[in-house]
Amino acid sequence: MEIQLNSPPHPFRLAQYQFEMLDTESLFDSLPLRELLILSALNRDLQHRVRIFLNNRFNQTFESKIEDFVNFRQFWRSHKFYLSGSAALHFITQDESWKPHDLDFYIGKNQAEPLIDQLLLRGFEYVNKARDIKKSTHMRNYDLNRNIHAIHRLYRQPKNQETIFIDVVESAHDNPLETIINFYSTPVMNFLSADIIGLLYPDLTFEHIGIVRRMHHPNLKALIQKYNDRGFTMLLQASTHLTSYSACPTRMRCIGDKHTLIYRLDTPNTMTSTLNSSIVWKIPQQTPCQYIYCRYCCHTDPKRFQVGCTVTVNPMNELNESLTDCDVDEIT
Repeated sequence: MEIQLNSPPHPFRLAQYQFEMLDTESLFDSLPLRELLILSALNRDLQHRVRIFLNNRFNQTFESKIEDFVNFRQFWRSHKFYLSGSAALHFITQDESWKPHDLDFYIGKNQAEPLIDQLLLRGFEYVNKARDIKKSTHMRNYDLNRNIHAIHRLYRQPKNQETIFIDVVESAHDNPLETIINFYSTPVMNFLSADIIGLLYPDLTFEHIGIVRRMHHPNLKALIQKYNDRGFTMLLQASTHLTSYSACPTRMRCIGDKHTLIYRLDTPNTMTSTLNSSIVWKIPQQTPCQYIYCRYCCHTDPKRFQVGCTVTVNPMNELNESLTDCDVDEIT
């Protein structure tokens, strides 16, 4: 039996009508970022609703940690620092099986004082007022190398609530993103500003896959177990079809390239000028990608996968090729 259609099919039209009738606030509440972005792509009305919802989620998430968060967020807009680590990851995934223990703010070298002053005004106190507390037990969770200048740990004890800890991490560089790109693994290579959600490995993070980038981290075993417990599959190298897109070790990456996800919570602001191609990195892996169909390296030499084959790659060619992709891909 044949079915005759009077007009071409519209696969999303029914979904759009249904969403117009739904209380989207309650629908969105249980969804992580990936699903919200998918819904926002259906039509402009949903795009607007999702943006409002994410702004509300952003405020509700952090106003319970930082008093007078509306004014703090306004201060945040005029200063270049980022929330990263577990708190940013949890905001993105909305996992119910774990919660972050503290907030980690990353700021440029010798730029921490205004941020710390804002936190002190909101009831936080120093755990240790020494400028550099790298020797404390807690600091073993950080990759303390040339990318971190100092760490300031503060706390606040709300009445009848758990203690809230905040680490203000001074980068060894003027731009704190240069510290974030050197994190030991990809699950924590995300960042939030007052109006931006940034993921450097969205394809992996959304699938709860992580790649270890620093095999010599002093607390590596415990950190891998930490993210295994949080539902992440942690890989020690990038060599499969799962990692051949954004994490191919022959690929030079830059913030704002086509593998980066940047979502704006409101209109563009001057802080986004820091999201540019001047900061580059790659997976520091000794062996090349072993996935034979990798889109980036399988074509470099047809004999690459033969036993005993050694391939020499010109790093400048890689960099020039990669930087052609470094216009910011934004979801607006």
